[in-house]
Amino acid sequence: MAQKIKVLQGDRILWGAILMLLMISLVAVSSAGGALSVRTGGNISGTFVKHIQNTIFGGFALFLGYNIPLAWIKKLTYPILGLSILLVIATLIYGKTTNDATRWLVLPLVGAIQTSELAKAALVIYLAAIADKYYNNAVLYEKHARIVHGVTVGVIAMIFIHNLSTAVLIYAIIITMMAITKLRTKLLIRFVSLTFIVAFGYSFIAQQLSPEIELPGRMDTWEKRFGLFFHPERYENESRQPDAAQINILEGAFNPAGPGKSTARYVLSQAQSDYIYALIIGEMSIFVGIFVLILYFVIFYRGVLIVQRSETVFPAFLALGFTLMITMQAFMHIAVTVGLGPVTGQPLPLVSMGGTSMLVSGFAMGVLLNASAKINMEEVQKRKKNQTTANPSTVSQTGLQTEQEYTQIDKLSEPTPKTNEISEQKTSENTEMQSYHTKHETVTEPEFSVTTKETDFYIKSNYTLNEDEQNSSHSYEPPKHTDFTNSNHTERVD
Repeated sequence: MAQKIKVLQGDRILWGAILMLLMISLVAVSSAGGALSVRTGGNISGTFVKHIQNTIFGGFALFLGYNIPLAWIKKLTYPILGLSILLVIATLIYGKTTNDATRWLVLPLVGAIQTSELAKAALVIYLAAIADKYYNNAVLYEKHARIVHGVTVGVIAMIFIHNLSTAVLIYAIIITMMAITKLRTKLLIRFVSLTFIVAFGYSFIAQQLSPEIELPGRMDTWEKRFGLFFHPERYENESRQPDAAQINILEGAFNPAGPGKSTARYVLSQAQSDYIYALIIGEMSIFVGIFVLILYFVIFYRGVLIVQRSETVFPAFLALGFTLMITMQAFMHIAVTVGLGPVTGQPLPLVSMGGTSMLVSGFAMGVLLNASAKINMEEVQKRKKNQTTANPSTVSQTGLQTEQEYTQIDKLSEPTPKTNEISEQKTSENTEMQSYHTKHETVTEPEFSVTTKETDFYIKSNYTLNEDEQNSSHSYEPPKHTDFTNSNHTERVD
């Protein structure tokens, strides 16, 4: 039972970082959500209640990822991948369109889900399973890595028209995972080059045809956002949201307005999601913003430690992929918010408001904690085994609990056949010596023996007195024998 129920096992520092981010999320979203409700004319507490529901669902996803055996995830790799691809295709056909972006699929009894988030996690699991199966064979792994890359390009091709930033993020995660493995650098360069040539070629052709046809998806939005970042003077009308976010950061960095008191939350239309980091700094100071950034660095560092400590490929790759998925998205969000990158619309993991994002992020963190708990248990068992092997007499002090470990100790404490043989031989020697002393004192016909300890070999003989010796007045003296235990072969008298 103790092995089935795990309560806060695993990486305690990682647990702390996750809980801290969730606490900050509740404060920030409650502030931004109140302003959103006022703008939309809804209930002020409605957005906050919805976020609490999303956080609870994220907690269930974390609990699932934390307790599900990692072997089950590996066995379900292809069903998970196939289902995510089907959902992405269904989103293109039947998805809900908002602001020219078709990203959400409305399901009965579930509501709207963002299928690109599910595809992101599915591709990480897929690559981890392929690496686990073929990692020790460089030729086969390279062959199947091409297949993984092809599947990844196919998935992001369906996503990038309506969600370019998520497509780029997925591709960056998969390529980074491949770069850490045994794949040749030339092959990775070939992958990236071909992908970008196709993507930019498609974008260039679409841009050239834009006077005659309408650009698909949000390609017009891409052009404006990239133009705003590289040539802000040409797109002044498009800079309202980024400017408001940076003004909020500058005003509240060292003079925070306090939770729920900033005016920028009424200006930022996506303060609860795309610009929540700016809201955190504006209402809670730059120090809280730096603390949030440090928490993501902690997640990255602890995730790397889990990868290094793992002795099997699948948990290591799974931990690597989910660590990159959370931290790369977080750093992308923060960079956009402070003006170091073009606007992307990526939420801040575990902090921003969003149902699918919270579910996927919670599951990813649960798998990380699951892998760390498994590694900790293996290390504890290994230490107990080493201690027991070194000193079997300290069994009661090692805290062993399983029947298998007790059986192992019993086997260690049992005497070997060789030990039994030597013990019986020494017992026979003692019996022979006692018999000799008894006969020497009471019988005129003594029985004596010579013993060599080095060989455990006994020489035994009987000596009988003849008539002359019996009639002689001289007392009996036993014959002299050589002491084989003495290296100088000196004579002694028994």
